[in-house]
Amino acid sequence: MKEKKGISLIILIITIAIMSILAISVGYFNNIVENSEFQLIFTNMKLIQTKVKVISEKTNFDGDKTRFIGEKLKDVPNKYEIAGEALTEEELEDENFYIYNQEILNNIGLEGIKLKDDEIYIVNYNTLDIIYPKGCVDFNGQVKRRLSEITINN
Repeated sequence: MKEKKGISLIILIITIAIMSILAISVGYFNNIVENSEFQLIFTNMKLIQTKVKVISEKTNFDGDKTRFIGEKLKDVPNKYEIAGEALTEEELEDENFYIYNQEILNNIGLEGIKLKDDEIYIVNYNTLDIIYPKGCVDFNGQVKRRLSEITINN
Protein backbone atom coordinates (compact mmCIF):
# COMPACT_ATOMS: atom_id res chain seq x y z
CA MET A 1 0.00 0.00 0.00
CA LYS A 2 2.82 2.44 0.86
CA GLU A 3 4.47 1.74 -2.50
CA LYS A 4 1.36 2.88 -4.44
CA LYS A 5 1.10 6.12 -2.43
CA GLY A 6 4.77 6.89 -3.10
CA ILE A 7 4.41 6.37 -6.84
CA SER A 8 1.26 8.51 -6.97
CA LEU A 9 3.03 11.35 -5.18
CA ILE A 10 6.00 11.15 -7.57
CA ILE A 11 3.65 11.17 -10.60
CA LEU A 12 1.79 14.16 -9.14
CA ILE A 13 5.05 16.10 -8.64
CA ILE A 14 6.24 15.27 -12.18
CA THR A 15 2.86 16.32 -13.62
CA ILE A 16 2.97 19.65 -11.75
CA ALA A 17 6.53 20.26 -12.94
CA ILE A 18 5.60 19.54 -16.57
CA MET A 19 2.52 21.78 -16.37
CA SER A 20 4.62 24.59 -14.88
CA ILE A 21 7.14 24.33 -17.70
CA LEU A 22 4.31 24.38 -20.27
CA ALA A 23 2.71 27.43 -18.64
CA ILE A 24 5.99 29.34 -18.76
CA SER A 25 6.56 28.27 -22.38
CA VAL A 26 3.09 29.45 -23.47
CA GLY A 27 3.68 32.86 -21.87
CA TYR A 28 7.04 33.16 -23.58
CA PHE A 29 5.55 32.10 -26.93
CA ASN A 30 2.77 34.71 -26.64
CA ASN A 31 5.40 37.37 -26.03
CA ILE A 32 7.33 36.27 -29.13
CA VAL A 33 4.14 36.41 -31.24
CA GLU A 34 3.28 39.93 -30.01
CA ASN A 35 6.83 41.14 -30.67
CA SER A 36 6.87 39.66 -34.17
CA GLU A 37 3.52 41.31 -34.98
CA PHE A 38 4.89 44.65 -33.76
CA GLN A 39 8.05 44.19 -35.86
CA LEU A 40 5.95 43.36 -38.94
CA ILE A 41 3.78 46.47 -38.58
CA PHE A 42 6.86 48.62 -37.94
CA THR A 43 8.57 47.22 -41.05
CA ASN A 44 5.42 47.80 -43.13
CA MET A 45 5.27 51.40 -41.91
CA LYS A 46 8.91 51.99 -42.88
CA LEU A 47 8.33 50.52 -46.36
CA ILE A 48 5.26 52.69 -46.86
CA GLN A 49 7.13 55.74 -45.60
CA THR A 50 9.85 55.18 -48.19
CA LYS A 51 7.28 55.11 -51.01
CA VAL A 52 5.43 58.14 -49.61
CA LYS A 53 8.70 60.06 -49.46
CA VAL A 54 9.37 59.39 -53.16
CA ILE A 55 5.83 60.43 -54.13
CA SER A 56 6.04 63.52 -51.93
CA GLU A 57 9.39 64.60 -53.39
CA LYS A 58 8.08 64.26 -56.96
CA THR A 59 5.03 66.31 -56.02
CA ASN A 60 7.08 69.00 -54.30
CA PHE A 61 9.34 69.20 -57.35
CA ASP A 62 6.57 69.90 -59.87
CA GLY A 63 3.81 71.15 -57.52
CA ASP A 64 1.24 68.69 -58.90
CA LYS A 65 -0.69 67.49 -55.84
CA THR A 66 -2.74 65.15 -58.02
CA ARG A 67 0.25 62.83 -57.76
CA PHE A 68 -0.67 62.08 -54.17
CA ILE A 69 -1.89 58.51 -54.09
CA GLY A 70 -4.74 57.22 -51.94
CA GLU A 71 -8.09 58.58 -50.90
CA LYS A 72 -8.00 61.94 -49.13
CA LEU A 73 -9.10 61.23 -45.56
CA LYS A 74 -10.92 64.54 -45.06
CA ASP A 75 -13.28 63.66 -47.95
CA VAL A 76 -14.31 60.27 -46.54
CA PRO A 77 -17.72 60.27 -44.82
CA ASN A 78 -16.75 57.76 -42.12
CA LYS A 79 -13.35 59.29 -41.38
CA TYR A 80 -13.97 59.24 -37.61
CA GLU A 81 -14.52 55.48 -37.66
CA ILE A 82 -11.53 54.91 -39.92
CA ALA A 83 -9.09 56.99 -37.89
CA GLY A 84 -10.34 55.93 -34.47
CA GLU A 85 -8.10 57.37 -31.76
CA ALA A 86 -5.17 57.81 -34.11
CA LEU A 87 -5.93 61.37 -35.29
CA THR A 88 -7.20 64.58 -33.74
CA GLU A 89 -10.21 66.54 -35.05
CA GLU A 90 -7.84 69.04 -36.66
CA GLU A 91 -5.85 66.30 -38.38
CA LEU A 92 -9.03 64.75 -39.79
CA GLU A 93 -9.57 67.97 -41.75
CA ASP A 94 -5.96 68.22 -42.92
CA GLU A 95 -5.41 68.03 -46.68
CA ASN A 96 -2.26 65.93 -46.32
CA PHE A 97 -3.73 62.73 -44.85
CA TYR A 98 -4.50 59.92 -47.29
CA ILE A 99 -5.79 56.38 -46.84
CA TYR A 100 -3.77 53.42 -48.08
CA ASN A 101 -5.66 50.15 -48.46
CA GLN A 102 -4.51 46.89 -50.05
CA GLU A 103 -5.30 48.11 -53.58
CA ILE A 104 -3.16 51.24 -53.13
CA LEU A 105 -0.29 49.24 -51.65
CA ASN A 106 -0.40 46.87 -54.63
CA ASN A 107 -0.48 49.79 -57.10
CA ILE A 108 2.64 51.39 -55.62
CA GLY A 109 4.62 48.15 -55.66
CA LEU A 110 4.09 47.09 -52.06
CA GLU A 111 2.09 43.95 -52.76
CA GLY A 112 4.21 42.13 -50.18
CA ILE A 113 2.34 44.00 -47.45
CA LYS A 114 -0.83 42.03 -46.79
CA LEU A 115 -3.70 43.77 -45.03
CA LYS A 116 -6.81 42.17 -43.58
CA ASP A 117 -10.14 43.42 -44.92
CA ASP A 118 -10.63 46.06 -42.24
CA GLU A 119 -7.02 47.25 -42.09
CA ILE A 120 -5.60 50.43 -43.59
CA TYR A 121 -2.71 52.77 -43.14
CA ILE A 122 -3.02 56.55 -43.14
CA VAL A 123 -0.16 58.56 -44.57
CA ASN A 124 0.70 62.21 -44.17
CA TYR A 125 2.44 63.52 -47.27
CA ASN A 126 3.60 66.64 -45.44
CA THR A 127 5.27 65.09 -42.38
CA LEU A 128 5.84 61.63 -43.92
CA ASP A 129 4.29 60.07 -40.83
CA ILE A 130 2.56 56.72 -41.25
CA ILE A 131 -0.39 55.81 -39.04
CA TYR A 132 -1.81 52.38 -38.29
CA PRO A 133 -5.21 53.23 -36.72
CA LYS A 134 -5.67 49.86 -35.02
CA GLY A 135 -2.40 50.31 -33.17
CA CYS A 136 0.14 47.71 -32.17
CA VAL A 137 1.64 46.81 -28.82
CA ASP A 138 5.33 47.63 -28.57
CA PHE A 139 8.00 45.84 -26.52
CA ASN A 140 7.01 47.83 -23.42
CA GLY A 141 3.33 46.94 -23.69
CA GLN A 142 2.27 50.37 -24.95
CA VAL A 143 -0.07 50.82 -27.92
CA LYS A 144 1.55 52.75 -30.76
CA ARG A 145 -0.34 54.03 -33.80
CA ARG A 146 2.18 56.34 -35.49
CA LEU A 147 5.56 55.56 -36.92
CA SER A 148 6.82 58.78 -35.31
CA GLU A 149 5.94 57.32 -31.86
CA ILE A 150 7.96 54.15 -32.34
CA THR A 151 11.55 53.82 -31.25
CA ILE A 152 13.46 50.60 -31.75
CA ASN A 153 16.43 49.98 -29.48
CA ASN A 154 18.89 47.46 -30.91
